[in-house]
Amino acid sequence: MLVIGIVLIVLALGTRYWLGSRNFYRKNAYGVQEFSSYGRKVGTQYFERFMLFLVYFTFIIGLICIVVHFTYTEKFDNPRSNHTEKSSR
Repeated sequence: MLVIGIVLIVLALGTRYWLGSRNFYRKNAYGVQEFSSYGRKVGTQYFERFMLFLVYFTFIIGLICIVVHFTYTEKFDNPRSNHTEKSSR
């Protein structure tokens, strides 16, 4: 679970960086985004919003995977919390 969580977080951060660089390179000297047509503008905005939603979703799933990994490995790998200990009578 730890490796899956790390991969998901790295994938989310990389995609977020890619979306930001796409936005940056579309801007002209005045900071206004330039598109070749209105349809391209609308399509690009919907695509980037959808991708941003996927980025946040992937990041949250990655965090959950990491938390679950550390929660369960601590619970099951700790010899002190072993439930098969014999009681002293």
